[in-house]
Amino acid sequence: MAEVITAMTVLGIVLIVFAATLHTFGRLNDIQLQKQRCISSAQAQLDSIALTGSPIPKTDFARLWPNVTTTTSIANGTGQWQGLKLVRAQSSSLARGRKKPVTIELTRYIVPKELAK
Repeated sequence: MAEVITAMTVLGIVLIVFAATLHTFGRLNDIQLQKQRCISSAQAQLDSIALTGSPIPKTDFARLWPNVTTTTSIANGTGQWQGLKLVRAQSSSLARGRKKPVTIELTRYIVPKELAK
């Protein structure tokens, strides 16, 4: 009888640890998914600005990446990058079960349209 109680206790502990591990891996997987969504949205904004000179329209952006916010800024290059434009895209999204958002920032120097001709 003692063996059965010990075996059931050990099995219960193993199941609790397994459930906690699955929960942790699920949260980490969601964080990774949000990072990938942020990277793809920021990269798309940089590509749009480099090719068209303007960011993706807000309606299209909200349709493609719901629950992701992206801000862009354009500044003049300095030093050896003078004459180019520095474009920054910062994307953030809230992962499941987290209070702090996942934030990604990508930058790219581009040739201004008037110089590219």
